[in-house]
Amino acid sequence: MKIKPIAIIWLIFTLLFGFLSYYHYLQSKTKYPSFVVGKSPSVSGVYFGKPLENFAKQFNDYLEEQNKSNYRVNIATMLGYFIATLAALVSFLISFDTINKGVNDIYYLKYKDGLEGFIKRILHLAKKAKLPSGNKD
Repeated sequence: MKIKPIAIIWLIFTLLFGFLSYYHYLQSKTKYPSFVVGKSPSVSGVYFGKPLENFAKQFNDYLEEQNKSNYRVNIATMLGYFIATLAALVSFLISFDTINKGVNDIYYLKYKDGLEGFIKRILHLAKKAKLPSGNKD
């Protein structure tokens, strides 16, 4: 079986989107560490610990929000790339003649058939699937 150039292109997109999906999954696991205040300095008997502790609390709250935001963004991006991976994989598979022939025989609308051919195909598929045709006989 000869592989068409379009199949190679779809395979490249499948691999690329799959890699990007995995990359964003890994990035969703990355978290910024908390800021820890060490021994608080004092200069000439003035204690600087309380302002540093307040800063550390506010900064750690900010880091926690950033961690949550980064997680959500990376998971959403991962899902988008995963869906793109599936679409590229399906496109890769239907680019082969054996699968493509079966799909074309059933659903392919040739340009020369126009709207009339399209309607005939839809009605044929509806009868085949035993869908209601809209006629009230």
